[in-house]
Amino acid sequence: MTIMKPLSKNAAKHIRSLKLNKYRNTHNEFVAEGKKVVLDIIQSDLHVKYVVCLKQWVSLFDENVIDVMVTDEKIFDTLSSQTNAAGILAVVEKKQTKEIADNTDIVLALDAIRDPGNMGTIIRTADWFGIKNIICSHDCVDVYNPKVIQSTMGSLARVNVISDNLVDAISSLKDKYTIYGTFLDGYALPVEKSNMPSLIIIGSESHGICSELEQIVDKKIKIPSFVKNENDVVESLNASIATAIVCYEFRR
Repeated sequence: MTIMKPLSKNAAKHIRSLKLNKYRNTHNEFVAEGKKVVLDIIQSDLHVKYVVCLKQWVSLFDENVIDVMVTDEKIFDTLSSQTNAAGILAVVEKKQTKEIADNTDIVLALDAIRDPGNMGTIIRTADWFGIKNIICSHDCVDVYNPKVIQSTMGSLARVNVISDNLVDAISSLKDKYTIYGTFLDGYALPVEKSNMPSLIIIGSESHGICSELEQIVDKKIKIPSFVKNENDVVESLNASIATAIVCYEFRR
C-alpha cells in the first residue's frame, strides 16, 4: 500500500543537495527522474528510499509498498535537474558491490569517460547487448550524476557499474578473461575471439587508453574507417558509438 504525505522542507533540501557529488557520496544516495526511470528502478534490486511527485503521478504506486511525497510544480522545479521537469523522481540508495558476477561472458571497462551523456549511453548500450558488468576508472564521471542517470533511461537498474582502480581490477581478472583494448593501431574488427570470456577496455575520445592499461592488454583492436582518403578520416569515434560497434561485434 502506498504511503502518501506532503513533501517536507527538510526532504526538499536533502534532494537538492544530491545534485552535488559530495552529498551523493556522504549520504550514499542519488536521485532518479522520469516515469520510466523511476518505475524501472522500483522493479529492480535497488532500494528506493521514497518517491516525490506531482499529484497526477500518485496512482502509479498503488501496487507498491513505498513512501510517496507529493508537491506542486513550482517546488518540484527546484528539485529537478532537468530542463523540462517530469514531475516524478525517486531518492535511491547506491549499489555497494565491487564484485563481477560469475559466468560473465563479457565485461566492459571504461577508462576516463568524463562526458555524462556518453557514460549514460554506454550503460544503456551494455544493457541492450546483455552486458551486465562495467568497471569504471576513478577518473570517469560519477555514474550517479543526474545527467548520467537520465541518459541511461533506466538501464542502471539492470547493469552493475563498479568504480575501481582499473589497472588493479583488470590485472586481477587476467587469468579469467582475455583483455581487449580499443586502439588506433589495433587489429581491425572483426577479430578472432578466444575461448575465454572477454573484457573490453574503452578509452576516452581525447586520450584513448592510458599506458598502464596498455601494458596488460592481450589484444589491441580498432574499428576500421571506410574513408578512402586517409586525410579525410576523423580523429576518433565518439566513445559511446565505438562501444556500441564493439559490443555488436563481440555479440555477433
